[in-house]
Amino acid sequence: MTLKTNQYNLTTKRYQISKMKKIMDDNNFITFLISLKDIYGDHGAVGLIILKKIDNNKKLFIDTFLMSCRATGRYFESNMFNYLKIFAIKNNYKKIVGEFIKSEKNSVVKNLLRKHGFKKVKNKYICNSNKIKTFNQKIYE
Repeated sequence: MTLKTNQYNLTTKRYQISKMKKIMDDNNFITFLISLKDIYGDHGAVGLIILKKIDNNKKLFIDTFLMSCRATGRYFESNMFNYLKIFAIKNNYKKIVGEFIKSEKNSVVKNLLRKHGFKKVKNKYICNSNKIKTFNQKIYE
């Protein structure tokens, strides 16, 4: 997914399969490959979140947040952020830190972090876990 997804990609980082395997085996990273199944069918893997534990495991840094165009227009990104916030709260992370790295094609996600409760501090976006608000929607695992 990191090699193909351009528009709905906060950082447009590209990882080859060998690098993804290393990330998935590294205890400093947490990865979520997210699938979508709805009344229209099984869309398969449509989202990817890669988190890096920082500051002695007190914060999560969003290394990668991307979503396939197959899931756009369904507010699926809000479900992904909701899941991420619930994960942070349940696992006692104090903050979630993200960034937007502009490319030619990803302007559609320019305000995605701000839209989901992150505040801009210098060149990063921060969400304090004690101020995290999630919406009341069932998330399927």
